[in-house]
Amino acid sequence: MKRSTELNLIKRVLSHVAEKSTDMADATSSLPVTRYYDPERFEAEQKLIFGRLPRAIGHISQIPETGDFFTLDAGDAPVLIVRTEGGGVNAFLNVCRHRGARLEWDAGGCGRKRFTCKYHGWVYNPDGALIGIPGSEGFPELNREIHGLTRLPVQIRHGFVWIQPDPKGELDMADYLGDLDAELGGFDLDTHVQFSPRRFSKKINWKLVIDTFLEGYHVRTAHKDTIAPMFFDNIGLTDRFEPHQRIIFPKLTISDLADQPEETWSLRQHANILYVLFPNTMILVQPDHMGVFHGYTDGVDGVVVDACALVPHAPATDKATNYWQKNVDILFNAVDEDFALAESVQAGVKTQANEHLTFGRMEKGLGWFHQSIDQIVDEKGR
Repeated sequence: MKRSTELNLIKRVLSHVAEKSTDMADATSSLPVTRYYDPERFEAEQKLIFGRLPRAIGHISQIPETGDFFTLDAGDAPVLIVRTEGGGVNAFLNVCRHRGARLEWDAGGCGRKRFTCKYHGWVYNPDGALIGIPGSEGFPELNREIHGLTRLPVQIRHGFVWIQPDPKGELDMADYLGDLDAELGGFDLDTHVQFSPRRFSKKINWKLVIDTFLEGYHVRTAHKDTIAPMFFDNIGLTDRFEPHQRIIFPKLTISDLADQPEETWSLRQHANILYVLFPNTMILVQPDHMGVFHGYTDGVDGVVVDACALVPHAPATDKATNYWQKNVDILFNAVDEDFALAESVQAGVKTQANEHLTFGRMEKGLGWFHQSIDQIVDEKGR
């Protein structure tokens, strides 16, 4: 983050604190409740958003050495990510080219030199080349060169592994992230390592994962016994970098900066900075580490969330491990509170209590997020 940007954000927060105000939209907005359970709408989102848009699916620290790999069922697309000799990554559809069976069944592994299909034993190397066919005499005309694993466009940027789920698509993450690209680069995410990864399933539509993080209006009540005492009640900043967003959740301590020289100001020490990277990744920047969340669809009213902390380096002592774990537990305890409420929302939208949900002026991030979805589904789906 540029120093000028950081100072400007702090000044905006301090102005809100003085005025007891927050960033506001010009008007309230609403969303039909069917957006969260209509199967036709869900299929359109799967095709036009999760089937075409770039997304982060992991961090490079998950696969530090040649041959290390992980797999992921990202919506309808099973993916295999493999670290290459040169330090890059390969991304493939995790599908055997013989009869279409799943190729690799393990969630991850180290130093793999070949991947063998459990169905008929076809073998591929980490570059995706078909290198072994049991009973090859049965396939005398098969061209092995065109029967390697199906590649997906992939890039490592800011430490994350990004894929384009369409094998014929293009991937330029600097362009896709736009003005946030340089800003994210300032956090040295590529030198961090994954800590305390976890995966959990919830009975909510994928959009509710994002909705939950897009406003601070709920913090006072939803987190009154956990993180609320650290933060201002309903004061924050929300900025749009279409289709992405940056949200600032200021802590009470930021008020102290008003009496300190600007050269000592630090936003990160006195606020949580949330980057919402469309469609399904969130990076929560805290004083000395980050929380990361990726949400994947599991049917119209289900989601699988991959979450972890990114810490500056792997803990070398029990003291360091306990320190990071304590911080992670604080975050995930709050997230558990959020998702319990989100599951109640998913159940509630299916009743006849509401025809639409209302987003207040201080919840403008929700309006922007759903506008971005509508623009893609309604315009590209025609």
